[in-house]
Amino acid sequence: MSPPIAAFRSPLTPKERQTKRILGVDPGLSNLGLAVVDCTPGPYAKVVNTILFSTTAQLGPSGNYRMFHVKLLPMLESLWQDYGPFDVAAEEPTVIQENAAISGYLWYVYGMVRAWIMMKGGEFHALTPTQLKDKARLMMREEMGIRPEGPNPTKKEIGALLHHLGIPTLRTNHEDDAVLAVISNIGQRLE
Repeated sequence: MSPPIAAFRSPLTPKERQTKRILGVDPGLSNLGLAVVDCTPGPYAKVVNTILFSTTAQLGPSGNYRMFHVKLLPMLESLWQDYGPFDVAAEEPTVIQENAAISGYLWYVYGMVRAWIMMKGGEFHALTPTQLKDKARLMMREEMGIRPEGPNPTKKEIGALLHHLGIPTLRTNHEDDAVLAVISNIGQRLE
C-alpha cells in the first residue's frame, strides 16, 4: 500500500459533528480504490471531515482471482488494524453484457469486500454506477452550478467536484471514486 495522503481536516471540531468512519471502495479489474474517511452524515458538501488514508491497491493482473484473494483480505485486515472499526461504502459493479467474465470478476471482488465487512459486524452501503453518477450530476448542479459535459461525469469533472467541495484531488481516479462512494452513500441533499 502507498503511504497515506496528506491529512485533510474539516474546520469543524469533534463536538460539532458526529463522526462515522467509512472505508470507501471503488472495485476494479486489477486496481482497487480505497479511502478511509471520517465523515458526518448530512449535506454532500459537509460529509468529509478527514481523509485518513487512500491508495490504489494493485492486486494483480486482471482475471487472476487467486491474487485478489491472497492480497485483498490481508490488506483489509491491515486497514482494520490501523483505522477500524469502520463501515464500508462502495460502488456496485455493473453487469457487462458483452463480457460476462469481467462482470463476474468485478462481482467477485465486490462480494469479498461485502462478506468481509459483514463478518466484522460493520454496515455495507452501496450504490449502482447509475445511482452514483446521478448523485455526482446532482452534486455538480447543486454545489457548483454546472452540468456535466456528457451523460456521465468524467474523471476530470469528478476531480473538480471534489476540489470544489474542499477535498484535495487524490492521487488516482480510483481513490477519488472511493471518496465519491462515501459522499454519495452517506451524504444527502439540502432540502
